[in-house]
Amino acid sequence: MRNVYRFRGILLAALMSLSIVGCNKQAIDDVEYDLGESVEDNTSSSNTSNKSQNGQLLAERLGVDDKLTYKEEFPLGRTKIVLDFNSDPQEIYQIPSYQADSAVYDAAKEDEIVKNLFGDTAKRIDVDIDEYLGSKDAEGSLRSEKDVFHVYEGEYEGNDFILYYAYQEYNNTIDISMRPVDVGSFIDDPKKQYIYHISANPSFCSYFVEDEIGIGGNVNLSEDVISDLTPIDNISEVSLELNDIPNRYSASDDQLFDIASNFFRHTLGLDIMDESICVNLQNDFYVEGSEESGELEGSKFSEREELYFSDSKEFGDAIDKKDNLIKDGYSVSITSKIGEMNSTINGLYADDNYGWISITSKGIAGFEYHYGYTIGEMITEDVQMLKFDGIMESLKNAITEYMDPEELKRSEITFNECYLEYYGLSSPDKKGEYTFIPAWVFWGLDTQGKYSMVILNAVDGSFITMINE
Repeated sequence: MRNVYRFRGILLAALMSLSIVGCNKQAIDDVEYDLGESVEDNTSSSNTSNKSQNGQLLAERLGVDDKLTYKEEFPLGRTKIVLDFNSDPQEIYQIPSYQADSAVYDAAKEDEIVKNLFGDTAKRIDVDIDEYLGSKDAEGSLRSEKDVFHVYEGEYEGNDFILYYAYQEYNNTIDISMRPVDVGSFIDDPKKQYIYHISANPSFCSYFVEDEIGIGGNVNLSEDVISDLTPIDNISEVSLELNDIPNRYSASDDQLFDIASNFFRHTLGLDIMDESICVNLQNDFYVEGSEESGELEGSKFSEREELYFSDSKEFGDAIDKKDNLIKDGYSVSITSKIGEMNSTINGLYADDNYGWISITSKGIAGFEYHYGYTIGEMITEDVQMLKFDGIMESLKNAITEYMDPEELKRSEITFNECYLEYYGLSSPDKKGEYTFIPAWVFWGLDTQGKYSMVILNAVDGSFITMINE
């Protein structure tokens, strides 16, 4: 039996440096404002098109022309608060509300997943849960008797894998992860035991390295740290030279989507939304020096990341020896998106849904999925929201009431980023049940670069939570 990989990276990191102000736990059914027409009263509720009942874009619904613009300064004790917004509203027509349930451990569900993956080849491996999740007797431990950490080995599509299945009760999250025992078997090269997920034109390169001690993290290629990893000075040269390596596996976005969707929905039996499978989610990226050269200005990178196989577990070494890299396949991200917006249940995103799946010319080379909730039925097809000027008044009131300048000891905080996302309000009547509604997220930075985040209910402007670094 090969060495069991350490279970790293998908367990929750300690967030000891964050200060969280209490959340509004009021359920959407208990509030008195109008959310809009409920699905039960709407005979056309099965229509999931982007058109709302009144056909208005988000900007129109918020009472703005084409920009979310607002500027004001006011004192909060000895701290100067600056509100300076000038951003494009998201292009959204319809914003439903949804019921959701917290993740719960189900032994029968775990057995089903193991059987679907490994069949009769599945073998349970005895492990010490304390080694992976920490001792429940340790000071400050969040461990519970109901916590689960199981490891299996078995064969999937002709390749040997290690499967991890973990549940942590304190935040009701489940982690499922499958790693290849022999990475080199996917490319017929036993020396190459490390895999990197690298976006096609990386400025921010998310990657993982599989070996006997665990999984790596990520590296920002636009930072100067790259000079310590590779002799190539210009980041765009790194991007272009990696692009020159031919990919052994050719697949369209639709093909990758179908593979990922079939695997998560049918093989694993998990309820995930189409929008969360981000094969071609495009994001702006910045390449150092591109403003002067214009060479890569306006370029994009995708959540469809290419897979590189290497005989080095050090990212810099792998890039230095790029002639030794083999490119075969793609990694597809799984996000917490609902419709056109991301979702969260606590603002920290640690309990939310995310993952990836690696797809090569020889099949699936691993996956990871972390989830804290499952989206259920649509409650309201299109919720009613407060105008943007009303939200700005609510933001000022929330900062004044809930931010303690004496505790933060900051001379100035500037809020200049805002966007809509889904926030799960917990039900006061049913534990583990949530209602996902649209919420405004506001980000602010002080003069030292420490952040503050305020989340407001987009329906009525009520305060949900505040997080200060």
